[in-house]
Amino acid sequence: ETRHAGFSQRLVDVEDALRQTAAAVKQAVGEFESVRGLRAKFVPLTVRLSRVEEATAATLAATRRRPGDGGLLLEAAQGELEVLNTRLSECEERTRAFDDIKKAHFGLANENIMLEAHQASLHERLDHLEQNLGSSVERCGKEIVSLIASQKQLALDLKRAASEEGG
Repeated sequence: ETRHAGFSQRLVDVEDALRQTAAAVKQAVGEFESVRGLRAKFVPLTVRLSRVEEATAATLAATRRRPGDGGLLLEAAQGELEVLNTRLSECEERTRAFDDIKKAHFGLANENIMLEAHQASLHERLDHLEQNLGSSVERCGKEIVSLIASQKQLALDLKRAASEEGG
């Protein structure tokens, strides 16, 4: 009985751990989907880079047309380039972060599949153990009943033999 109770508790603990893991995976998938939605709002890096190139070309063309204002226009273009370069760096960092999240998501998805397979295997093994335990308990119960009956019969035989010798 104690063994069975300990086994049942361990089974409950394993099921709780699997539920918690499944909940964590579900949360991670939700976070991944929200990041995926954010990524769709960003303009692709190639488009942004081509805009920077166009702006730079336009600024250089304007500088060439006005030789007297060239220094001021060049400084303004350099300022714009610095701002654009900073924004481009931020986009690259976000892309790396997104890739990391993507890798983590695939890892969690694979882990979830493995856990589900393991849980199914555990259920099969537990069903098998319960079936074997039930059969074993039934067999032992029958043997105990048989032994009790044999013991009673032996006690009766001993009483008869003692009464026959004494009487």
